[in-house]
Amino acid sequence: MGFVLSREVRMVRTLRMSLAVVLLALSGTAAVASRADYPGPIPYEVTRRAAAIQSVEALRTALHDDTFALRVAAAQRAAQIGGADVISVLEQAIMEPCRQLGPFSDPVREAAISSIAQIGGNEAREALFRILAAYTEAGPGDVKHIYDNGVYTSVVESTISALGEWAYDAEVLALLEQIAFQGDEHTYDCQMREFAYRELLEHEMAQAGLTTLEQRAEFLLQRITREGEGHPDDWVKGKSGVKTLESLRNSA
Repeated sequence: MGFVLSREVRMVRTLRMSLAVVLLALSGTAAVASRADYPGPIPYEVTRRAAAIQSVEALRTALHDDTFALRVAAAQRAAQIGGADVISVLEQAIMEPCRQLGPFSDPVREAAISSIAQIGGNEAREALFRILAAYTEAGPGDVKHIYDNGVYTSVVESTISALGEWAYDAEVLALLEQIAFQGDEHTYDCQMREFAYRELLEHEMAQAGLTTLEQRAEFLLQRITREGEGHPDDWVKGKSGVKTLESLRNSA
């Protein structure tokens, strides 16, 4: 019986390992195409107009164009132009009231945040710090529904993920730890804290030199204490919508 059980345990472990590898492979492509992508194929004419953007002023104009797809494409194009002036224009666009970027401005802001991270450098990091500070200090419009709070939710989640590019930086690392471990539920919902925890796990794997999918999957499996979500004790008693640290780690 002991042999049978140990064999079953090995089989389950192998299956879990295989699933983890597949999920990691899928998450790599999903992360690239997640938030900043326009919902559907971008029309050729829009692609052509976006490719023609060469200057900061042309970028600024395109970010306020009447065509929604062009605004998104322009924010994506900004990463290819690069430079401190481009970062400044993107930051201004992210900070503007919703009416100035149109009624469907979340993907524009998300694409702009992604481009800032892709441009990289100290100016980009500082811009992301300012964006996160501005939004979290202003706070969500409805603290009971932070998870679906329009621009606030998308900007805060996107900025946390973007800052993960600088997780090696002590100041960024401290911020991610503060959000993941001590984030105020009136500012950060559980998904935002999971995003921060995920970046911390990515940092740990990078520090440990884990590069292959198998190595990363094994690392993550060793930190999962329970599969699945929705267990009653996943939540902090007496606090609505607040997950325990263990549950946050498992979800991340």
